[in-house]
Amino acid sequence: MDSIDTAILEFARRWMPFGGPRPEDVLVEFGMTTARYDEHLARILETLPDGVLPIDELKRLRASPETGATDGYRNHRTHMEMSAAHKKSRRRTNPRESA
Repeated sequence: MDSIDTAILEFARRWMPFGGPRPEDVLVEFGMTTARYDEHLARILETLPDGVLPIDELKRLRASPETGATDGYRNHRTHMEMSAAHKKSRRRTNPRESA
């Protein structure tokens, strides 16, 4: 595995909890489209030696060899929207402003 393979694998692992990377992040990080990134990651996962990753992590990455760049972005966006709505609902108004 060369340095770009290692970087792509680590990038995929970092983004896994969020449903995959956003297309913009893939482009900035690797200078490639998500389609090319997905193909590259799928190839890496196919040729990865046993024992390099914990089996559950490998299964999650392989479950969506196209890492869900589009779905991941949608999931990430949904999470961000939910966070923003939660923060907004917790804001307290200044009593002086309401008077």
